[in-house]
Amino acid sequence: MVETREIEKLRQLGLTEHTSAGVEAVRVTAQCRRSAVGFTRDKWRSALLDWESEIEQQLASHGGELIQGSLSVSGQTVEAVVPIVELSSVVAEMADSDVRIDIVTPRQVVER
Repeated sequence: MVETREIEKLRQLGLTEHTSAGVEAVRVTAQCRRSAVGFTRDKWRSALLDWESEIEQQLASHGGELIQGSLSVSGQTVEAVVPIVELSSVVAEMADSDVRIDIVTPRQVVER
């Protein structure tokens, strides 16, 4: 479940975005939790490209959009923009498909 205060903090920090339809959204990463055991690198990349297409379709049904070119084979992730009102539904649906969804938040490096 997505915490309301987490979304409010993102709004306060100006970290929300908008979909191409103009809907308020947050940037997320989707991580494939499938095992790469038994795949060559090329076959795994091909499997992840197929997975990316599946994710794109699932997100589109919620008004979400993939960030083109964001697939990381080593991290097994893609980035997307998901409408805030659909975020909880997307997280639940993706969990059923063995996909982890995390909100992208910037990290600050502190110098000592």
